[in-house]
Parts: sequence; C-alpha cells; structure tokens
Amino acid sequence: MSFETIKVDTDIIKQVKVVDIRLKMEWMQTGIVKGSLPISFYDSFGMPSPEKFLKQLDKHIKKDERFAIICRTGNRTYGVGQYLSDLGFDVINLDGGVVELARLGYEFEKHA
Repeated sequence: MSFETIKVDTDIIKQVKVVDIRLKMEWMQTGIVKGSLPISFYDSFGMPSPEKFLKQLDKHIKKDERFAIICRTGNRTYGVGQYLSDLGFDVINLDGGVVELARLGYEFEKHA
C-alpha cells in the first residue's frame, strides 16, 4: 500500500489509530499515547518478533485501514513501517516518536 513519514504532533495522533511498537518496559517507563494500541514488534529480549506482532495487529487493524506507528524516536518505526507497507498496509511513521511528544508537553496515559 503506502508508507509515509510525518513529524509527530498532537494533532496527527488524534486523527488515526496509533500502534505503539516499543517494548513493554518502555510503555511502563513513559506511558503510552492516549487511546493507542500497545503492540510490541519485539520480544522481551528486544529481538524483532514480526509473526507475533502481525497476529496482534490483525485483531485491531484492517489491511486497508490507514494507521500510524510510534516508537521512542521514529527510528524503529521507519524500518517496521517499510516492512508493513511491503505487506500491503497503509502506514504512517511518526518521526520524533514519544520523545518529541514529550518535548511538546504531551501527557501520556499510564500503561497497566
């Protein structure tokens, strides 16, 4: 489908579904974007786990549905976004990630 990188801001995260691909420990440290889907692309050792990720993603995102992915700074989501686009997903990489949102004063939701 398509892949696009957009500088993250507080408006875009209200316009599309956001999938947080970071590790669970990162969600616990910073919290998550309000209403986002915490679906890690990585196993507990930080290694990519695409099969597990796709299984969870398919429960929440339709293949033709435009959605965004977020990580700490946008580096991991860049590679994951290209991968998802190659699989036919319509995905936006949120460049700057949660670090940029925090810099903008965004208040994250606690992850349970």
